[in-house]
Amino acid sequence: MDKNVEKVLNLFDKNVIYYETPYEVYNGVTEIKQLWLEIENQEIDDLDILIICNENLRMVVNWKMRYKIDDDYNELDGIYFIELNEDGKCTLFKQWYMEKGK
Repeated sequence: MDKNVEKVLNLFDKNVIYYETPYEVYNGVTEIKQLWLEIENQEIDDLDILIICNENLRMVVNWKMRYKIDDDYNELDGIYFIELNEDGKCTLFKQWYMEKGK
């Protein structure tokens, strides 16, 4: 799986408002870059994405991921809420997720 952080960052408007959690907000691409560098240490075994809603430059996406970090496997199930501008760049990104019990 490609882990090119610069390609991911190109999906966002430079002034994006990005919620990693409901209380953890990042403003702009510069702030979220460090957050995305974390994926370089993850071994992603499985990633499923289902677009639930796509209307008027807004999307709701369900995602499920299984990954390994530091010899531990983790499973997450989450939702993205995404708003795009007319250029197709993300201006608002919100994420909610749950970790599967072990």
